[in-house]
Amino acid sequence: MTMKRKGYWKLLLGRATPTRILTEVALERFVRTTQLQASGRILLAGGASESGSEQAVLSILPMKTPTIVVANIDLKARPSVLMDLSSPWPFRDEVFDVIVSTWVVEHLQDPWRFFQEAYRVLQDEGKIVVAVPFIHRVHGAPFDYWRLTDTALVHLCRKAGFNQVKVERVGGGPFLAAIALLWPLVRIPVLCGLLVLLGFLADFAIFYLIRAFKKGTPLIGTYGLSYICYAVKTGEALQ
Repeated sequence: MTMKRKGYWKLLLGRATPTRILTEVALERFVRTTQLQASGRILLAGGASESGSEQAVLSILPMKTPTIVVANIDLKARPSVLMDLSSPWPFRDEVFDVIVSTWVVEHLQDPWRFFQEAYRVLQDEGKIVVAVPFIHRVHGAPFDYWRLTDTALVHLCRKAGFNQVKVERVGGGPFLAAIALLWPLVRIPVLCGLLVLLGFLADFAIFYLIRAFKKGTPLIGTYGLSYICYAVKTGEALQ
């Protein structure tokens, strides 16, 4: 079963937040469209061995001889390396093909160091995939510091040295954003899935009216639930 089908099934049953599920579905599609590949070492920065949204990437990532390294500050994640991603990383330069990090950067005191260290440990033509929440409630692990826009993600990547950067928004309408924020208070199976569907339909309707009457057009797509950032260490800029 694809991540898309699994995601919609979990959404219907209310087993995870709409933001997380829709982001995982978007991650799977993003990996396919960018044709992300790995033949060497993969770093899960802040991930877990067998769970987490990064599995949406690993499940379809074509890998020949992969070595997956899990880095986390939490022992419950059963990391390969116990480390703080806000501190200098204990890896040599240019040792990873791909870095995947989901729902992590917002918890770091210094997100700039994260991208700086990611650039350092990636090989030439190495890629990084990052997913961060935007319109989302405050959550722990152990602190929640940031909400990064697409512009901020591009800035951090380019400042670190990445010269191919692409950011994709998940969601974008006010009704879906409101439902995603209300989800922790509801958590009723089937109802959650129906509410998300209604949110999509309501956002489609309001965007249609906005375009028809040409009022509020700049607001279209500004209610992102999360962002997915993809960057490459070298090469020509993405179009």
